[in-house]
Amino acid sequence: MGWPLKKLIQKISSLSHHEEGSAIVEFSIIAPLFIFCIFAVIQLSIVATIDNALETAIREGARYGITGQGSGARESEIRRRIQQIAQDYSGGLIDPSKLTITISSYPSLQILDANATSVGNSGLGSQAVKYQVQYTWDTIFPIFGSSKEIVLKAQTPVVNEDF
Repeated sequence: MGWPLKKLIQKISSLSHHEEGSAIVEFSIIAPLFIFCIFAVIQLSIVATIDNALETAIREGARYGITGQGSGARESEIRRRIQQIAQDYSGGLIDPSKLTITISSYPSLQILDANATSVGNSGLGSQAVKYQVQYTWDTIFPIFGSSKEIVLKAQTPVVNEDF
């Protein structure tokens, strides 16, 4: 091997052994991705908590409505219960005034499945009732697409007891 080539190989070899500053370069590349992942996990956890609270609230509201409890203001009592349970189960993340609650009654489950028009609100005894709740949550940063808002929904169909 000639002298100039040997000298060049030694020079290149000596450059590759210097690692000063490599840790900060690696950190600057990895840190933003790591921080993004942490915030994404936190945000998705919040979405899952809110979704679980909505499912629980609508189920508990339907359980109350099935029994025919309450006087003339039965539907408003069901709505109040749904709002309260949603707020409690979400740890205060849900603003109850921003919940959209829909209660529709049908003569039977078959008509409910056919998406027919409802005959009333919280229904009479032995009628099918569909309880729905919707909540729009403004996220910290967009997860899916360009919008920061996520619309979360829950619903449950039930048949009222004879009352």
